[in-house]
Parts: sequence; C-alpha cells; structure tokens
Amino acid sequence: VYHSPLSVDEENAVIDAVEQGNHAAFERIVTAYRGRLYGGMVVMLGNRQDAEDVVQEAFIQAYRKLNSFQRRSSFYTWLHRIAYRLAIDLRRRASHRIDKMCLPLQPEQPLEAADKDAASQAILREERIDAVRK
Repeated sequence: VYHSPLSVDEENAVIDAVEQGNHAAFERIVTAYRGRLYGGMVVMLGNRQDAEDVVQEAFIQAYRKLNSFQRRSSFYTWLHRIAYRLAIDLRRRASHRIDKMCLPLQPEQPLEAADKDAASQAILREERIDAVRK
C-alpha cells in the first residue's frame, strides 16, 4: 500500500510531537515512508529480507537519533541516507564473508611438518589400537 509522503509542515509537526514525548506519532512517518524506502532497498540489495532488515534498522536509528535531524532536508532524505549507509555496510559485510569463504586454506605450519605430525599421530593411534587388542 502506497501512502503519500508528508509535507514538510506535517513532518515537522510529527517530529515536534515525538520530541515532546508523543512517541506514537512516529508511526505516521513509518506509515508514510516505509513502502518507498523498502522499494528502494530491494532494488539496491536485490533481496527482500535484507531490504526489510535495513528498513527496520533505519527507522530504529532515525527514531533514536531524531534530535540530530537538523531539518535542512526532508525527513525522507535523511532517512534514506541512514538506510543507504546501512545497506552499504550490509553489502560490505556480506562481501567480506564471501571473500573469507573463498580463501584457500593455509596450513598453520609448513606442509612437510604437518605431514610428519600427521604420520606420527597415525602411528601412535595404530599402536594404541594394537595395545588395546592385546
């Protein structure tokens, strides 16, 4: 469901109400901008679940940092900037996880030493098995 954006005057009235303790007033902002923000994040992230997570976190951060909104731009512009940064961070973390998964495994010690250690362990294991059988 698409909701029309709030006018600057409506945004300011809602922000003023929230700052004066009417925290439920923030729901008007969420209702007005959730769909538009979500659509943009789906396009940016290519994943609906990630977009939902980013949008939810963006609204939480906007609510918590509402007193830092300087009203030089529309609230939506500020909110979108928050969501954009969150989306970039999410993509960066996902890329980092993929990079780590694609790295070749590096032995902690030189291969020759690792082979010798593995051979020693195998011999000890066989000796223990033989000792138990006797």
